[in-house]
Amino acid sequence: MLEPIELTPGEIEEFKGFTQQEIWAEMADGPSVNPAVNRCMRACNRAAKKTRAELGTSEEAEFIVAKEARFRYLRAMPPLDSYENVRDFIACVSFAEVLNLILHHQAEDLLSSAKFALAALRLEKKPSRGPGRPPKSAAKRK
Repeated sequence: MLEPIELTPGEIEEFKGFTQQEIWAEMADGPSVNPAVNRCMRACNRAAKKTRAELGTSEEAEFIVAKEARFRYLRAMPPLDSYENVRDFIACVSFAEVLNLILHHQAEDLLSSAKFALAALRLEKKPSRGPGRPPKSAAKRK
């Protein structure tokens, strides 16, 4: 039995009228075991397929196809709002660089953003200890 695949709102619209088997076949052939990388690649491939169908395969059209595919890949990357998303973001950036979707200096800029996000996450206020014994330094003062 195939496991269900969670769809984004854009994918729901795109796959309207498809059977569950067709949806699974379309989405299951991902390049990675990382779901975020798969999501980015699906967005990239769908954009390329759609744009190529609209514009054809001329040299000029392929430039536009590549630009749209890259844009959709980057838009599908996870937000930098949690440790897990930062990890997935880094995986997406690395994969995009390997595929030459982005240039090395663009990858460096994106990875720099991930570093800032990690720093911000580390600085977030930690939850308080709650009820319990006071810290030892406070107990000695009494």
